[in-house]
Amino acid sequence: RTADISTLKVKLFDNDNTNNYNVYSRFTSFSSLEATSNIYFISETSDGNHQIEFGNNVYGKEPLGQNIIELEYISTSGDAANNATVFTWATSGITPKSITLNTKSTGGAQRESIESVRFNAPLTYMPPFADAGDNVSVILPQTTASLDGSLSTDEDTAVLTYFWEQLYGPSTVVFSDNSTAMPEISNLEAGVYKIKLTVSDDAHSSSSDMLVIVSENGNTNPSISITSPSDNSNFDQGTSISIEAVASDIDGTISKVEFYDGTTLIGEDVSAPFSFSWTDATIGLHDLTAKAIDNEGGESTSSAINITVNELFSCIETGTAAQQGSFSVGYKSTFETVGTDVTITFELLDTDKFGVVAYLWQESPFSEAPMDQVSGNIFSKTLGGQTPGATISYACKFAFSGGLAVTQYVSYVVGSDCSGSSDSEAPTSFTANIGAILASSVELLLEATDDSGTIVYDISYDNGSETVTGSSGNETSILITALTPETNYTFEVTALDLAGNINSESPITLNATTGVDASTSCSGSASEAQQGSFDVGYNYDFQTSGNAITFTFELLDDKDGVVAYLWEESPFTETPMDNVTGKTFSKTLSGFTPGELVSFGCKFAFAGGLAVTKYFTYEVGDNCSLGVVDFELENEFKVHPNPSIDIWNITGTTIPIKQIIVYDLIGKEVFTSQPNELHTVINGQNFSSGIYFANLVTSQGRLVVKLIKD
Repeated sequence: RTADISTLKVKLFDNDNTNNYNVYSRFTSFSSLEATSNIYFISETSDGNHQIEFGNNVYGKEPLGQNIIELEYISTSGDAANNATVFTWATSGITPKSITLNTKSTGGAQRESIESVRFNAPLTYMPPFADAGDNVSVILPQTTASLDGSLSTDEDTAVLTYFWEQLYGPSTVVFSDNSTAMPEISNLEAGVYKIKLTVSDDAHSSSSDMLVIVSENGNTNPSISITSPSDNSNFDQGTSISIEAVASDIDGTISKVEFYDGTTLIGEDVSAPFSFSWTDATIGLHDLTAKAIDNEGGESTSSAINITVNELFSCIETGTAAQQGSFSVGYKSTFETVGTDVTITFELLDTDKFGVVAYLWQESPFSEAPMDQVSGNIFSKTLGGQTPGATISYACKFAFSGGLAVTQYVSYVVGSDCSGSSDSEAPTSFTANIGAILASSVELLLEATDDSGTIVYDISYDNGSETVTGSSGNETSILITALTPETNYTFEVTALDLAGNINSESPITLNATTGVDASTSCSGSASEAQQGSFDVGYNYDFQTSGNAITFTFELLDDKDGVVAYLWEESPFTETPMDNVTGKTFSKTLSGFTPGELVSFGCKFAFAGGLAVTKYFTYEVGDNCSLGVVDFELENEFKVHPNPSIDIWNITGTTIPIKQIIVYDLIGKEVFTSQPNELHTVINGQNFSSGIYFANLVTSQGRLVVKLIKD
């Protein structure tokens, strides 16, 4: 399709092992066509490609089966082919003998359209060119002027005819001769005249305009008009009003534009585009004008436009309560009355919601209407025709990825104003402390007081941030999860209320180092997700019995309606799990081979979404009773009894135990001792039934022992 067939060369080699060839020519005429003629036929197919055919030994010579056909041509794709260096064979079933790049292609361009050819083709004639000359300035009492069209030309003829005419002006111009190149004009008055010159060579013509400016001092005043706002516009109290004007000067430049409210100067601009933002307009009617001043001091004032600034009545409320769903932070509602229009705005303050849309709910009679997105999570709707003094009640439904939340109904009296009673007091008595520290989580204990009853806590830390709410005067526990074990973290906490007032002691900085991760390939806790996310995390446990594995997963997040499915990574399968108790689920599968490596995870589905754990690789038959850290110590220590109902005895052969730290499945430290002896006892009378991990520290290294409490 893109081949340049004018460059096509066709060669037929005797076979693949010789350089002997015959050159074939393109068929042009039947008059010289013979059965032995070395010719080819070329045609264009319906899809725009080119097709090459050879003779049949009647009309032209037919190639033999061992012949090698070589086609040489230039093929481009507009400018996309320039500097091409890589080539592929476009026809299936045919392998080229070789492709050799001799010179990179250049100069390619897109095919020119017929319309473009017609437009760009050179003219067959030279048209005349009219030049009416420069603008002319006349100072009264002079009332005459000279015009000069002598620079008008025509390259292919020396004979031109001239025709001058007046387009506009304050009086009728008298020409001394309107058919000469340089006429005189008279009968001029103060103002601006536009004169047009038309030149012709009898076949073609050309026109040009010029101005004659008549004034008392040689300077013509500028012109100016206000383009925005439009006449009789309305604005709400406190709104920034953008005033824009267009100014020009035919015999100079604009030095400055001044903006007036009546006779009061409210602003100015010294460069185009000329504008001013008016932010303190008072309530009522305003007459706006703009004055242009040119470089000679000439002034002109625009026509006045009228605008009205309407008194704005508004009420703002914040809240956290939901009639459906829940809010992690809360929301802010604003009701504004202008005349009989009420604009209702709801802002979602939650930072953990995505893909948010909003719907306005009318309480009685119930109705639902989409709201317009102002920006971010701010949505509004304007209701017209409201009666001042009437009470209206509306709520907002926020719909987002994974669920929805509906605010409480907010009542508002049309035309009422609460701006004088807005919340300006920041929270007080702010304290922040570190609570429980686990392997992958840190608990923050926060407290502050505020008249609104709700505190917002903004928390930032290494590579993360969270925003949560708490009740005024009550300690709020916040669990920061998905942290790296044995890592120091710095937390900065800011306390504020829903109105945005920030506590003066904020931010408070806290430091904490996460604990040791006692998880193994057999059991432990984690929070990583391959789909969705976990607020806290999950526990896992794999146990082998013969050729069967019992998989147990427990969801630690506060979710409702939880069900679980066991996922096998390869080949992928999904199997419903049995609910053991609460949010703990189990499934036993058989047919495994001891020593085989398997990979499983768990999908938790719950009201409003789902979350899938990472895949865990487990060796069939491994009970993970000893997890060696630093070097092989598995033969050094014996643990008995295990499982136990209360006491575990740990005995070393030659290496004393310097320290023991016991963790539960989520990494919480439940026991510690420093025996410095070969034999020690772990008292687990207060432990709940389940799996624990004892981290044994010695002078030769450390290891993790799995403990089972019956």
